[in-house]
Amino acid sequence: EDHISNTPRQIHIQKALGYPELEYAHLPLVLGADKKRLSKRHAATSLEEYKNEGYLDSAILNTLARLGWSKGEKEVFYLEDLIRDFEITEIQKAGAIFDKTKLDWLNSQHLANIEIDEFKLHLKPFLEAIDINMNEHERLDLLLTAMRSSETNLSAIANALKPYFKGVDSYDEKAVKKFLLDSKDTLTTLINLMDNLETWDESSLDLLLKNFQDSSGLSTPKVNQPIRIALTGSTKSPSLGLTLEIIGKDESLKRMKIALDFIS
Repeated sequence: EDHISNTPRQIHIQKALGYPELEYAHLPLVLGADKKRLSKRHAATSLEEYKNEGYLDSAILNTLARLGWSKGEKEVFYLEDLIRDFEITEIQKAGAIFDKTKLDWLNSQHLANIEIDEFKLHLKPFLEAIDINMNEHERLDLLLTAMRSSETNLSAIANALKPYFKGVDSYDEKAVKKFLLDSKDTLTTLINLMDNLETWDESSLDLLLKNFQDSSGLSTPKVNQPIRIALTGSTKSPSLGLTLEIIGKDESLKRMKIALDFIS
């Protein structure tokens, strides 16, 4: 819309040169969340910056197309949807707000919708950038299926996968203070119970944790979070039974013992 004033001059020049008349559509400006003209202070200014962070082309296109345009309640669009559904006459006249949280959400939807093999192809360069070979993990498909929605872009997902390939080199300080420091007895008991567990899979581990919680009277966070911190260094992971299954019995018990030594 800031080029509306240029348009009459362009039309006069076109007529003078004998060019055919064009049909113009002036779109509203794209604004930041503060409703001021979008600039570097609001977000990345290059599409390449978003691609380098691990946003899919389809999610970026989806976000751009939705600026100032909607189609009922539908949010997720692919190129073929836009070719079919987009109407320039339906664009709103008010400025369109670029909200990075919307891009994050749409990217997570697009990541969730692709096949696991395609997800691997997209993720591979981001893992290689932090010196991880994805093929070194024995339960790769199970791990990636569990973790593909853990973050909103491929770079963040790759970093979230570090503990599953490289182990834990540090613990989140706030998590330690909140959940780990007073969990010595809990970890000790659970290490013994898990060491005697014959079947190491998600359902068996979930049952063991539930039975322990019922008998101890502890809350779910008091039981689960010390283990999660021991396994990943933070309080974020897929369901705990699944996380334990993915990491494996020997490595899980080893990490729990290291956490126990850390607080002892």
